[in-house]
Amino acid sequence: MAGAIRWAWERFCSSSDALALDPDRQAVVNIRQHIAERWDVTIKDVKSETGINNREAVGWYDHDTVYLPTNRASKAAGGVLKEQRIAAVLDQGGHLSRRGGPTRIAIRWVPRIGHVDCYALRRNEFGRSNKEIDPEPVTRGTRT
Repeated sequence: MAGAIRWAWERFCSSSDALALDPDRQAVVNIRQHIAERWDVTIKDVKSETGINNREAVGWYDHDTVYLPTNRASKAAGGVLKEQRIAAVLDQGGHLSRRGGPTRIAIRWVPRIGHVDCYALRRNEFGRSNKEIDPEPVTRGTRT
């Protein structure tokens, strides 16, 4: 009986339903999805060869950072956390490529864009790679 309960709990903890019990983790997952859905559409490269049209931009990226404006963070996180908590989660979780200073989490300047308060997220965690990466192999009959 105890083995069955442990098995069921482990299955639940590894499921997407378990995210509801961890809003901090859910916020990070939501931000990743938000960025992936908008990559090169409304989250734009700061070094665009054709010039940047920022009219529709909701964020930017460069070789190592994804710039998420602080006023868009709550929406990107799916509304599961308030902005102040999102900042703490990003900072404490090591998700930032840099901070605005010793007492400031957000940066105030985006290269080639200008004065915009943003969270400088690690591109290797939140953005696409410049390299082609083989997808993880899918095993028939398993679900992640």
